[in-house]
Amino acid sequence: MLTDTERIRFAKEFLEIVRGTGTARVIGIVIDKVAAYTRTEMTEEDAVYQMAVTLAMERYQYYLRASSDHGIIVQDERRPHQDRRLRAFYRSLLIGGTRWTRFPNILEGVFLSPSDYSTGLQIADFVVGSMYAAYSDKPDIKFFNVIRGKVTGDRRSGKRHGLKRWP
Repeated sequence: MLTDTERIRFAKEFLEIVRGTGTARVIGIVIDKVAAYTRTEMTEEDAVYQMAVTLAMERYQYYLRASSDHGIIVQDERRPHQDRRLRAFYRSLLIGGTRWTRFPNILEGVFLSPSDYSTGLQIADFVVGSMYAAYSDKPDIKFFNVIRGKVTGDRRSGKRHGLKRWP
C-alpha cells in the first residue's frame, strides 16, 4: 500500500512518461453536468454522454486532419445495452457527421474494450483523472499541469482546441 506522498509521486512520474512521449496527444471534454441538464436539447437518457462523445470525436477529427493522419477510437466498455447504443451512436456520427464536421479521417466507429485488459485505456483513465481533478468543484491542477502541453492545439497561437468545456 502506498502512502499519500508515494501515490502523488507515482502519479506525477507516470504522467511524466505521457508528457515525454513524442507521439502522445490529449483530447478532453469537461462537461458541467448540472448546467448541461438544464439545456433543452438534453432530453434523452444518454444525451450528455453523447454530447461528450461528439465533442471529443470532432476534436479528434480536427487533430487527424491537421496531422494528415487517420485513426481509430478505443473506449472502455460499459454495459451491453449501453455499448449497443454507443456503437450505433458512433456509427451515426461516422455516416452523417455533425453540424460542424464530417469524419473522413476516423476509420472505425469505436472499439470497446474492458480497461482491465488494456494498458492504453488505463493510461487514458489516468490522464482523464488528472483533467477531472483540474476541473472539479475543488480544482487540483498539479497532475494536469504535467500533461497540459500534450493537449492538442495550434503551436503558433497557443490555442488548445483539444480541451473543450461545455456548456
